[in-house]
Amino acid sequence: MRNINETSATGKTPYELLYGKPPDLTRLKKFGCKVFALIPQPNRGNKLKDVSIEGMFVGYDQHSKGYRIWVPNKRALIVARDVLFREGENWKSNDAPATAESSNRDIFDDIVGPQDLNIPAVEPEGADKVYEPSRPDEGNSANKETPEEDEPAQEEENPTLPALQAENSRFWYYTNTPPQPTQEEVFRQIELHAQNQRDNSNIRATRSTTRNQNLHSVEYLELYYTNAEFTEEPKSIDDALEHRDADNWNQAMEEEMASFKAHDVYELVERQPWMNVIGGKWVFAYKRNEEGQIVKHKARYVAKGFTQRYNIDYKETFAPTSLSSSVKVILSIIASEGLMCHQMDVSTAFLHGEIDADIYMQQPTGFIDHSKPNHILKLKKGVYGLKQAGKIWNMKISNVLAKAGFSRLITDETIYIKGDGLDRCYIILYVDDLLIAAANHHTIKHVKDTLHANFKMKDVGNVSMFIGIHVTRNQNEKRIFLSQSTYIKSILEKFNMADCNPLESPMHNGTKQSNVANEPYSNRTKYQSAIGALNWIAVNTRPDIAAAVGIAAQHVQAPKVGHWELVKRIMHYLKATADHVLTLGGMPLRSSLTLYVDANWAGNKVNDTRVSSRHGAIIQFGGGTVSWYSRLQSVPALSSAEAEYIALSEGIRELLGIRNLLSELGIELTTTPVYEDNAAVIFMVKNQTLTRYTRHIDLKYHHIRAHVNNNTVAIEKVDTNSNPADILTKELQGAKLQRLRNIIGVISLRGRVEL
Repeated sequence: MRNINETSATGKTPYELLYGKPPDLTRLKKFGCKVFALIPQPNRGNKLKDVSIEGMFVGYDQHSKGYRIWVPNKRALIVARDVLFREGENWKSNDAPATAESSNRDIFDDIVGPQDLNIPAVEPEGADKVYEPSRPDEGNSANKETPEEDEPAQEEENPTLPALQAENSRFWYYTNTPPQPTQEEVFRQIELHAQNQRDNSNIRATRSTTRNQNLHSVEYLELYYTNAEFTEEPKSIDDALEHRDADNWNQAMEEEMASFKAHDVYELVERQPWMNVIGGKWVFAYKRNEEGQIVKHKARYVAKGFTQRYNIDYKETFAPTSLSSSVKVILSIIASEGLMCHQMDVSTAFLHGEIDADIYMQQPTGFIDHSKPNHILKLKKGVYGLKQAGKIWNMKISNVLAKAGFSRLITDETIYIKGDGLDRCYIILYVDDLLIAAANHHTIKHVKDTLHANFKMKDVGNVSMFIGIHVTRNQNEKRIFLSQSTYIKSILEKFNMADCNPLESPMHNGTKQSNVANEPYSNRTKYQSAIGALNWIAVNTRPDIAAAVGIAAQHVQAPKVGHWELVKRIMHYLKATADHVLTLGGMPLRSSLTLYVDANWAGNKVNDTRVSSRHGAIIQFGGGTVSWYSRLQSVPALSSAEAEYIALSEGIRELLGIRNLLSELGIELTTTPVYEDNAAVIFMVKNQTLTRYTRHIDLKYHHIRAHVNNNTVAIEKVDTNSNPADILTKELQGAKLQRLRNIIGVISLRGRVEL
């Protein structure tokens, strides 16, 4: 690029000075513009087919005099020589046909969290303190430099970078896949390039360094386009067969049909006019390892269940899913009692369910029986996509476990128990993932043998990840740690926040809807996607962001700019605390159940005409937090005491559910201490009196008295500064936030050794 730019001294380029003629710039094209590549005659088919294909110019081929073109509709990167450029038109994502936002992966074995969009980076408040985790050797030095204000993360959209040079090769081909950098590396290099271009005053002084960094950025950007986007899953069978990995996708479909045959999923029958024939569709997904590398191509032939008719093709559809609090209770028992815990996955689980109605389905595209092309499938087993597929699978595995001597709990139908004492065995079933816990290897092996005898199973061994959550243990401390650090980092990368400044709190002082900017936020879909991602974290492992996410979630239908700033603020906080985990276990189980409640009276402005109170509860068991919530109160409270009374009632209701679960598990229960920081509420409960100021409170909230009278709970006073439920209702900062975060067991494992 330097050789084709004019120098200030001569007005000529170095190339022209050397060769006596100006450089040829005819191949220099605008990066990202819309293009039409000529399709070679042998590839066109009949005369009615398209003669060109539309795409986006993304660079020059290094091995030919061809242009590299990204074709969104085919999800492929091609190299072509004969290209029509529309440099006045930038290719935009909305040029491509709309597709469903949800990932195909939830149809497969892996359980994934919410899918999200890339969202511009945050610009934090200038007065907020940058979070810097302390190190053992730094202490509290007075000379330590601390930035006075946060620097906003830069928002970059499709930066125009110089293209790479090309060499001779063939006319048209799909590109090979070079080594793929991580997305974090890609955006870091793009940002480095952007900073170099902005710093024009230093270009001449650092010409050599800048040039090398810019070229490095170009290489990473090209790798990003040729890998990250190129490896998107096909959206249809046509996409799969035209894909550069067509052989792998074809093999995946062959394996799916072989699985149908092995499980005796269907029989071919003649089509009758009265039959309601359900359509089908091929769905494709990559299976990746923890580093994001592709390890397998997977294909599913799924039913279009939305065409099923009630009382004809299906009746009941409900299948239980595990409650987050129930899973944490079982994990707390496993940690505190030092039980072994193994994980198993069921392959093609839904194909095991026995169908409960006459269901007819089209033959799979590409696998039609040529001897009976007009026949259809009569299903004998469940198929992914059917409305009742989850239910009949759950019935199948429940029957198998019942025959093996397991009992299913009433309080949570995804938890199964068998035996007593040292022979006790627990199973948690989450769709097709199972956690098996027992005191000895023999008991676990017996369960595994039973499952292997009935299903095709994958034995994962010691649990390390369950429903997308990393699980680690410290056997010496009898603790289990739950972490979503990998998911948090991936979300930050997707939202262009990987390099944002870390902040020490999820909300700044005074975060209320009355103080936010009132301009409507332009992209509601992005906002909703961000809330979905953050909520997945808040409900699973991070109660410290539950209040902030709850406030932001109130506005998913009509977000404003200020609400979006709050969402970005939460991401800054997660950047600072991505390594934090939720701690379970560490204490004897008996007498370890406790409840903390709190309310923030009229502290939440819902809209311009309504103010509501927010309340929260923390339930701890076995030394860790197993349940929490942060919610708006459904009725207006006339005083802080009334808001706290309602919070106490709702918290005890949640506590009773946990007590019932523990009772079913055979754990001895004593009176549960309930901690409240409002003296007026404690007086109301203990004296059981109503005055003209309190008798209007709805009768349903007075169930507190009955549970106090029968010694189910005992209301105790806790200091406001030591009430961990405060973290669910208020904007906390500094030392108090850190102290309460430690109480609820959200800690950093930096420097610790897991055993």
